[in-house]
Amino acid sequence: ADPSESDAMSDNDNFRTRLLETYPVTEYELDYLTKFRDFYFDTDSTDFSFSAWLELSSARDTPHAELLKQIETMLLPLDFASTLFETAISKVITLGCDERDKELHTFLEAAVTCLGRRGPKAIIDLVSCCCLEEDARLWIYQLTLASHLLLEQETSEMEIIQKAPDSWTSHNQSFRDWANNVAPQAYTALSTFVHLALFTRDHAFRPSTPPLLLPKLDEKSTILCESKAALDLASSIALMSPNLGGAWHRLHSTDDDGCSFYTMQRALIGYQGPTVILIRSTSGDVFGFSTDCPWKLSTKWFGESSDSFLFAIHPKVALYPATGQGKHYMYLNLPPRHRPQDLKGMAMGGISSDTPRLLVTESFQDCRACSIDMTFASGPILSNDMQAYFDVDVLEIWATGQSLEVFQ
Repeated sequence: ADPSESDAMSDNDNFRTRLLETYPVTEYELDYLTKFRDFYFDTDSTDFSFSAWLELSSARDTPHAELLKQIETMLLPLDFASTLFETAISKVITLGCDERDKELHTFLEAAVTCLGRRGPKAIIDLVSCCCLEEDARLWIYQLTLASHLLLEQETSEMEIIQKAPDSWTSHNQSFRDWANNVAPQAYTALSTFVHLALFTRDHAFRPSTPPLLLPKLDEKSTILCESKAALDLASSIALMSPNLGGAWHRLHSTDDDGCSFYTMQRALIGYQGPTVILIRSTSGDVFGFSTDCPWKLSTKWFGESSDSFLFAIHPKVALYPATGQGKHYMYLNLPPRHRPQDLKGMAMGGISSDTPRLLVTESFQDCRACSIDMTFASGPILSNDMQAYFDVDVLEIWATGQSLEVFQ
C-alpha cells in the first residue's frame, strides 16, 4: 500500500476518534450530522428545512416526512430550521481548530446544542437568541405540539398557532425565569423536535436527553379532556417534570366514582407508586399535587422532597417545588370522633402540623388553599389570592411514571 494513503487513512481515523470524544454522538449520528452539515452549507437559507433534507433521503416518501413538512409549513415559525441553525452556529466559539476543520466543529457543536446534549441552559439561551422575548414561549408551545405530533404520528388537521396559552404569558417573568421556575422541561421541546426531525422516532433517545411526552391517559379526564384548552393543560403539566409525561392510569375520579372521601382514600393507599392529584374548583381553578412517595393513612405528616411539588395550571401556570426546609409534605387521615384535635382530610404542604397549605376536606367543601408555606415554595394556588377556601368540582387521582401495561 502507498505509505501516503495509509497516513491519510490514519489521520482520518484519528480525526474521527477526536470528534467522537469531543461531541456526545454515536458513530451513526456523526456520519448523519456530517452529511446534514453538507446539506446546510450547500443550501440557500430560504430553502433549508428539515423536510427538505428528508426529501433527499430514503425517508422522503414516508408518513413521517409528510407530517414533518406539514409541521414546518403550518405550525412552526417561518424559516424555523435556518433561523435555529444560523443562530446556534453564530454562538459557537471554536479554539485551536485547523481552518479546514473549523466549519465541521462549529456545525457539530451547534447540532448537539439543539439536541439538548449541552444541557438545558444552552437551549434556553439559544431560543432566547432566536426570537423576541415575547415570542419565546410561543416557540416552546409550537415545538411542544410539533414533538407530540411526530411522536404519536398524528395527522389530524393542524391550525396555525399565533400565541402561547394565556396561562403561560400571565407571568411578570422573563422567558428565562419562566423556563427555570415554571416550566423546567421547556428545553426538551426543542431537543425532542430536533431529534425527531433529524433521526425520526425510530432512533433511540439518549438516557440523558429523554423525549418530551404529554400525559397519555388510559381513561377520560373531566379536567384535562373536557376543555377547550385541553392541549394547553397537558402541555403545561408535561413541562413541569419528566415524571408527568407518558402513561397515566386513572385511580379515582369524583365524577365517575362519587364524592366519597373513603372511596378516594382507598384508591390512594391501594397504589404504591407515583401519583398526581388534579383538582378543579367550582370557580374553575385547576391545580394539584405530584409525588413519587406512596400515600398512607397516618396521624403524622410523611413524605419527602425527592420529587414532590404543588402546582396550578389554570388560569395561570405555577410550580411550587419543595424547599427542603419544612417537613409537611403529605397527610391523609380521618381521625375518630374522640380525637377532634387531629387534622382531618388530605393535606399537602403548610407552615405547621395544623396549618396545611392545601387541604381537601371529608365533604370536599370548604377546602383550603393558601399561599404561604415552609415545605413548598410560596405562591398563590387559587386565581383569587385573597380567597383561602374552595369547593371541589372534580377531583382525579392518576398513577404516573409507569407504562400502561403495568396497570392492565
